Amino acid sequence: MKVLKDILDGWGNVVKDQLGLLDTKTKEMAELRLLNCNYCHIRDGSICSPKRVGKHIETGETKKGCGCVISAKTLAPDSKCPIGKW
Repeated sequence: MKVLKDILDGWGNVVKDQLGLLDTKTKEMAELRLLNCNYCHIRDGSICSPKRVGKHIETGETKKGCGCVISAKTLAPDSKCPIGKW
């Protein structure tokens, strides 16, 4: 259920951002997260690709991308990068 909550939070914040209603703290958090995502090797266009893998920064485990739309995922406050970049 946590994954569903993160998805709904992220997309809800996308809508809030488009309407100019998103709080500054969440917007700044998403912008910092996007800086990491912009140059990530598991990113494929706008998606954190489940077809690509990377090593988790802290654990060294090989992880797949989550399949999420990055713009929405970065706007979900409780969401985590699958390879630990944020």
